[in-house]
Parts: sequence; structure tokens; C-alpha cells
Amino acid sequence: MNALFAYFLPTWRPAPSFEEVLKKNGLIELANIDNRREEYQMPGITLSIDHVAGLGNFLEVEANCEEDADTSPAQAQLQVFLSDLQVEHIKVGYVELWLYTHHREAYQAGRYHL
Repeated sequence: MNALFAYFLPTWRPAPSFEEVLKKNGLIELANIDNRREEYQMPGITLSIDHVAGLGNFLEVEANCEEDADTSPAQAQLQVFLSDLQVEHIKVGYVELWLYTHHREAYQAGRYHL
């Protein structure tokens, strides 16, 4: 962790424990994502249902493809699967959604918006 953060933050002060890292670098919690995931498999598709405290329930649908394979058949399969569901596609992650809901000022400072 120290090497990674030092790479991105030139003023990073390494420490041997997470608690000390927080204190030495003045870090505070920005978002707390409490997620419980259920996962289901069907031929060629993985369904994940996330129950995120304070945000709601979300469905993630993934196609299983081989590395460097043509993904167009998998994309078509996903479109057919999703066409019968009445879902809204969300283009941001849980951190952005949490900030939008619970800390609007921090959300506005970010670069990924709804």
C-alpha cells in the first residue's frame, strides 16, 4: 500500500499499519460502501445482485468470454437477456452514487457524474 500511494501522492508518508497511515497522512473516510453480493450463473452469463446499504439493490450482468475472443456474440446475448428487464443503466460506481446521495459537495468535486 505504501509504495502504491507514494507513486500517486508525492507527499505520502509511509507507516507500518493502516491506522498509522490514516493518522500520518491526515486521511478521513470519504465514503463507506456496505455491500452484500449474491451471485448466480447461467450458461455464458453471470448475474450479481448487490444490496448496498443506503443506496438500494443493483443488478450486474456479465458475459463470460475467452481472452481476445470476439465479444459481439456475448454482447448480443446480453442485449437479448436485458431486453425483457425493466432496468436503468447506471454509468457510475457505488462511490459516486454514495457521494451523490450522502455528500453532494464531494460528489460535485469528482469527475464522474450521473
